[in-house]
Amino acid sequence: PRAKKAREWLPRFLEEKGARVDVAVVYETRSAVENRDLLQKILATGQLDYLTFTSGSTVRAFVEMAECGPGSEAWRAIPAACIGELTAERARKDGFHLILTARPSTIAALVQAIVDHATSALTDPGSDRRDPHVDSDRQ
Repeated sequence: PRAKKAREWLPRFLEEKGARVDVAVVYETRSAVENRDLLQKILATGQLDYLTFTSGSTVRAFVEMAECGPGSEAWRAIPAACIGELTAERARKDGFHLILTARPSTIAALVQAIVDHATSALTDPGSDRRDPHVDSDRQ
């Protein structure tokens, strides 16, 4: 079972190893456009410390909904905490300026990346370059 928009690498890999693969699409990822106004209202407060993302599709949905509101560029400066490298790559492509990447790709590591970043920001502002979780385009 998988999502309609899943990557093809796993079925292909298994078939290359001789397995017969039957893909069953059991769900479809969709944006919760009914929450667009709420999201834009929250973003307009300017009081968010982090945005957390657990898949590339969550990054894409967020960007689609955030781009068309007032202050539509301000969200790019909020640190994007991503569960792994594929999600972080999507965040980079979509224009986030500061990306925290969980290593390994687990919820526990995602939380730890945020804790580490928040702690280093409190004790040593400007320490992003030394944090192993951080990918920053700030100079």
